[in-house]
Amino acid sequence: MQGKARAHVKAEHRDKHQGPIQARSADVWTVLYDIQGEKIQGTAQGMYLMYGVEEEDGEVALQYVRGFLHFKGEINGQAGEFLAQEQGALQRDSLNMNGNVIDATEEFMLLTGNYHYDRPLSAQLVEVSYHFNM
Repeated sequence: MQGKARAHVKAEHRDKHQGPIQARSADVWTVLYDIQGEKIQGTAQGMYLMYGVEEEDGEVALQYVRGFLHFKGEINGQAGEFLAQEQGALQRDSLNMNGNVIDATEEFMLLTGNYHYDRPLSAQLVEVSYHFNM
């Protein structure tokens, strides 16, 4: 099953930290989403570690993003939860992420698949492309 869904950013919080190496940042970022699509609806929480390199002007040029997303809701009329591992990069104001389902419960027990999204950080609505097998 393939499709697209819209993820509305309900809330997000980012704790900025100095990384272990000078001129590096290591931030912790939490994002809450409402997800709605033709075959998928629910809520999700993502927790990410962002690690970046600062340019000479103090701006962060590129941040590598790794984390997990917990989804709870319905897919194709079945209810359950899944955990996905996400990875990607934030460059300037553009976040490019890929996610892979690594664990699932209830009616999602046999769920496998992946998804992708690009998000300008200023956007509160994100289009997600997904490919799931159940």
